Formats: sequence, C-alpha cells, structure tokens
Amino acid sequence: MQDFTRIQKDSDRSGAIAAAAMPTCAHCGESCVGCEVHDGELSFCCNGCLTVYRLLHDNNLAGYYAIAGGGGVSLKGQNLAAGFEYLDDPAVSRRLLDFTDGTLSRVTLHVPQMYCSACIWLLENLSRLNGAIIASRVSFPKRQLSLTFREPDLSLRRVVELLAALGYSPRITLGDLEKHSFFRDNRRVILMTGVAGFGFANIMLFSFPDYLATVGNLPREFAAYFGYLSLLLSLPVLFYSAGDFFRNALTGLRQRQINLDVPISIGILALFLRSAYEIISAVGTGYLDSMSGLVFFLLIGRVVQAKTYQALSFDRDYRSYFPLCITRICDGREQQVGVQRLEIGDRILVRNGELIVADAVLIGEAATVDYSFVTGESTPVVRRSGETLFAGGRIVGAAALMDVVKEVSQSYLVSLWNSDRFARRQESAASRISLVVGRYFTITVVALALATFAFWLSSGIDSAVTNAVAVLIVACPCALALALPFTLGTTMTIFGRGKFFLRDQNVIEKMAALSTVVFDKTGTLTESELAMVNFHGRDLTETELAALRALLRQSTHPLARAIRNSLEPGAAAELTSFEEIPGKGAIAQSGETILRLGAASWLNLNVPDTHTGARAYLEINGEVAGHFALLPSFRQAAATVVPHLRHDYELWLLSGDNPAQADDFLPLFAGRERMRFQQSPHDKLNFIADLRQSGQQVLMVGDGLNDSGALAAADVGIAVTDGVASFAPACDAMMSADALPHLPAFLHLSRDAMRTIKAAFALSLLYNGVGLYFAITGSLSPLIAAILMPISSLSVVAFAVLGTRWAAYRRRLL
Repeated sequence: MQDFTRIQKDSDRSGAIAAAAMPTCAHCGESCVGCEVHDGELSFCCNGCLTVYRLLHDNNLAGYYAIAGGGGVSLKGQNLAAGFEYLDDPAVSRRLLDFTDGTLSRVTLHVPQMYCSACIWLLENLSRLNGAIIASRVSFPKRQLSLTFREPDLSLRRVVELLAALGYSPRITLGDLEKHSFFRDNRRVILMTGVAGFGFANIMLFSFPDYLATVGNLPREFAAYFGYLSLLLSLPVLFYSAGDFFRNALTGLRQRQINLDVPISIGILALFLRSAYEIISAVGTGYLDSMSGLVFFLLIGRVVQAKTYQALSFDRDYRSYFPLCITRICDGREQQVGVQRLEIGDRILVRNGELIVADAVLIGEAATVDYSFVTGESTPVVRRSGETLFAGGRIVGAAALMDVVKEVSQSYLVSLWNSDRFARRQESAASRISLVVGRYFTITVVALALATFAFWLSSGIDSAVTNAVAVLIVACPCALALALPFTLGTTMTIFGRGKFFLRDQNVIEKMAALSTVVFDKTGTLTESELAMVNFHGRDLTETELAALRALLRQSTHPLARAIRNSLEPGAAAELTSFEEIPGKGAIAQSGETILRLGAASWLNLNVPDTHTGARAYLEINGEVAGHFALLPSFRQAAATVVPHLRHDYELWLLSGDNPAQADDFLPLFAGRERMRFQQSPHDKLNFIADLRQSGQQVLMVGDGLNDSGALAAADVGIAVTDGVASFAPACDAMMSADALPHLPAFLHLSRDAMRTIKAAFALSLLYNGVGLYFAITGSLSPLIAAILMPISSLSVVAFAVLGTRWAAYRRRLL
C-alpha cells in the first residue's frame, strides 16, 4: 500500500509510474531491473539506448528528450547494425533510390516507429548527426522519411544503419508500390484501444456488486475486493492507453502552449486520483469504470478519425494528380499517352523543357539534363548514350530518346511538386483562426471546469469532481480542429476529379479571395493545335524541310506544335545543336543548315503589325525564307467562361501576339483597355506585380511556358495543359484544358468551402455550448460526455464533407 501511494504521488508530479519504484532507462524510460547499464549516475536498459543517448548529447541534440517528454524509442533486444548488408548491392540500391547522379542521392523510407513530435524533430535534424545528410523531411501521416545525402561520403546502407541505431529502423520493401494497411499503419493506437476496451469491460463487470448494492443484499466487502481488482486493471489503461494524452499535454505545456490534450489529461487524471483515494481509504468505489470508458471512447474517436482520413484519401495519388502525358514511340509513330500507362521497356521522346517522368536509359545522341528540381543545382549535366536518366530531370536543348527502365515514381514526382523550393507556403487565415479559437477555447473550458468544481463543492467532492470532469471532456474542441482539413480535403478531391489539381489546401483560401483574373491568349483561350496554318515564302528543299521538322520536334510551344502538325509527314534530320528562347523562338543546326524560327523582332525584321493572327518567321542560313501565318481557333470554353467570370471579377487579357486580333476579343473583355498585346514574359510579370501593388488579389491563367514568371507573381497561378508533358512548379495549380469550362465553378466552390468552414466552426461551438450547459448543471456524466465527444467530431466531419459535396453538386461538379 505504501509503495502504491509513493507511485501515485510520483505519477502526479511526472507522469512516470516506474520512477519511484525501480531504476528507469535515461533514454527510453523503461525499467532497467535485471539488465542495467550504467554511465556515471545514469542508468540504461541496454547498450543500444546508451549509444543513442551519447550520440544525441555529443551532437547537441539533447533537446529531443524535452520534446519527447523524457523517453525515446526503446532499443532493448535490437541488433542495430545487422541485417542491412544487402543494401551494398547496386542492383538493390538502384531500386530503392529515387535519384542519384553518383554524387547526390535521394531516398524515401517508410519508418513505422514515428509516434510523436519528438520523432519528427529528431528525424528532421539528422543532418546534425551526419554532415553527409543534406536534408531530411518527414511525412508524419504516411510515416515516411525523405532523405538527401552525399553518396560518396555516406552509403545507403550507412543511412539505414544510422536510423536503426536511433530506434527508427525503416521497413524496406522492394515491391513496385507498398500497399497501405490501416491496421499496420495504426497498430499502436489500435492496441491502445484494445487494452482500454479490455480494462473498461472488466472494470464494469467488477463494478456490478456496487451497482446492485442499493437493490439487493450483497455484502459490501465484495465491492472493496473488486475495487482493488479494478484499480489494478486501470493501471495499464492509465499509463499505456492514455499515455499519449499525457505526453502531448506535457509537451504543449513545456512549449507554453495549451493543446487539446490538456483538458483531457486533467479529466482522466482527476478521475483516477479520486477513484484511487476512495478505494484505498475505503470510503467508496470510485469512478474507474468511467475513467477507463472515457479513455476507450476517446481512442475510438481517434481510430475513427484516422479511418475517415484514409477513406477520403487526402494523400494525392500521382495518377490522378497531374494531367501529364508523355510522347511514346510505337511502331515508329509518336503518340501521346498518360504517364500511368507507361511501362518498363517503352521508348519515349522527351522534348526541350519536358520532365523525365520515369527512370530511363538514353538512346542515341547525348542529352543535356537540368536536375535543379531534384538537387537545387541549376547547371545542366551532359549524359551519354547508355547512361541512366532519373525521373525529375528536365531536358535542355535537343529532344532525347530513351527506354523506360523503372515505372513512374508516383510519390517522388509528387514530392517535386510539393518541394519547398517552389511552394509559397504561408499559414492560411483559416488555419490561424482554428488554432487561435482552439487555444482560447481550451483555456475557457479549463476555467469553466474549475468554476464548476468550486460551485458543486458545497454538494460534496463526488459531485464536484464528476461535473468538472464532464465539463473538461464534453467541451473538447476536437471538432474545431477537424472542420478545416476535412472541408479543404474534400474540396481538393472534387477538384481532382474535375482535372484541376492544387499544390496544397491553402490555395483554396486564396482562390476564395480573388478579385482579378488575367488570361494569357495563346494556348489558353485559343487552341493552337487546331489553328489554320499557312506558309508564305519560297519553296523549301527536302533538306530544309527535314531540318525544320527536327527543330519543331524539339519544341513544346503551342505554335511549334501547330506548325508541326501542318507539315506533310516526312523524315526529320539529325540536329547538332538546339536552343529554345522563351518569348522569342528557337534556333537549331543540322549539318551546314542553321535555322531560326520565331518572332519578327527576334530576327530583327521590320514588319507592320496589321496582319491577323500570329506569325512565326523562318530564317535559313541568315536569310528569311518566309513565315508561317497562324490563325488560332477559339476554345469553345472561352465564349462561356470569360463572360461568366466578368460578373464577379475584373478581367484582363495578356498576349505576346500583335494587336490585329483584338477585335475578336472585344465581345469577351468589353473594351480594348482590358487587353495588352505584344507582351514579353517580363512585361507579363511586371503587369501582374503592378496589379497586386494596387491591392488586387490576382489569378493568372496561362499555359505555363512563357508565363512562368507571371504565374509565380500572381496570388494564384493556374497552368492550363493541353495534352503535353507540362510540369510547372512555379504555379499553384494545374488544369487540363478539358476542365477550363468549369473554372467559374471551381472558383465559386472555393468560396463555398470557406463558408462551409465557418458554418462548421459555428456548429462545433453550438454543440460545445449545449454540452457545457448540461455538464455545468450536473446533468451529464463523464462517461456520457466521452461517448458524445467522438459523435460530435463525426457530426462536424459529416457536415463538412456533405456540405462541400452539396455545394459541388449545385455547381455541377458532381
């Protein structure tokens, strides 16, 4: 009895049950009895924990223990350096690495031992443990760790052994894609729920004599006997099942923050301490059934929440994320196919500026590759025939022919899209409101619980504790925290089904606040591939036509594609050099023939701007051979989308073409003053910047080729892709050209989503207000409050999801 009292007091001070009864490991906090290892005055349960403790302290990472609440991952019984020899096999490492150029390598590993903020902190600070690790980034919901390291200084095997030594041994599979298992990924919380459910059921059973004592003649000794059994069963519930609540609460308090687990922890601890006092002093049987039931239902709420997140699939699959196509060579003919249809052994053609979407072996001529998306280094590298080109590189100059040796790396290309180098990450106003409301709401709830305890104290300590705990539980603002991610996640899912893909959820909030929409003309409002193309000039020889076909084959510009489609089929020459200059044109050489194709100003031609449509002038060996006159056709969507947006937004048109086609756009933009022609990429960027400086919230819609600067300068940049391998990290969203008619509906749904979030906040506050009333007035028990808490969270989730889907249905997006 004395030992239990001492443990109870120590748990009240530090939350560690074993601290007063037996030596505990300075690293993981587990018992050291029978396996004690000493280092000065410190005890460790094994040499593995001692090794990690010294490693962290020697590298100034002792702050890990403050965040972890005093305990790391237990390493007892683990052989830290064994079992990873197979990673030295180049054939194995090639399959695991996302990218390598012999100097810099990237790998994504599944680390199931991530449990808390301390794990994230340590794993994202691995560079302080080994200087060869350049960067490490954690995706906590997926338990994934992305590492960039210098391979000559650190092998993949050594990386994995370092993680294993820290207690975060990765689960390595060499399958094409690892299928996610809900039970495996959430095994720990499911076990905690099972322990709490076992304790709850048996404590309820042991409490039957107490339940029946008022209506029968059962001896009261049974209640005392079963009270001690209940107290014994409640210990694993308190210290294992409810452990995360206490750890998270202590972590928040150490950082001077009151998180959602603070009132929950106070309620659980209050019920346990009150029950233990009554049982030990023989003045009552306590509320251990309510305490264990409370933990059980709270954990059920977390399991249901995790299952709901998985069902909504917020982790965006690459196959439905980008409307990317690639040029595949089949029977000597080029065909556009979706990247999800790409298979090992396929031969693909990647043009200048296009992304390599899968690891492939270069065929034929040498290729120049820009790996800045991957490494951050902007200097292109030259690869020779037979060398492997890794996914994530962008071809610079002449097109490259290659054979696919690895299927499309879905998670890797998504990580490129989400790279911090391109993402303009800002905390949204809705997120800030959610955090502020949650923080002050929690403080208010704790204050109300104390006031309730003081008010009911005159009626007895039992009533005071019961009602105060009910206040703490029923008013937990978990529903507030769920309204935002589920509303925005559902909106992104609906957008994705409509072939409109956002970089992140914050883009939705920015879309809802837009006041101005700026359109690029070529490739956005017009369809260049369906343009009428005529050549005016001298007859071209077969040699010149072959060189021209080769030049056009390299370019992804809409005008180049239109000209390429207008030429008669024929052989293409081999190019010795190629360069494409954004906003100007392209230059190529084939043998002794040098071609330049582009704008008149680039070729230093004095041509009046009286013609209609776009023109591309062809210069061969310093002499102008003629020009291609293009009259692009309007997209069918333009006639409906632009007038619809004009009612809600200020509209502008930007174009690099001459103003001769301005009359065709007058009915759409209601005045020449809303149109700007002969705009270079730099002019477009400056125009967007001026609009923003004037206080406008600007949306830029372009094709992502010559508009990258303007897309990046706008509050929201949308790149419209039309069946080519577009990948524009400067933009905030990508849209298939087929989805352009739905642009007004997408913008309106963004506003609907923000209104749904506000309504969900109001619903959550209303629920908590009603629950607080019944709890303060003594009409609600802690157990019923614990049952209602996950129900309230699910009701807010249902409201957010169904409300967003209803708004999408009204906008005809479903």
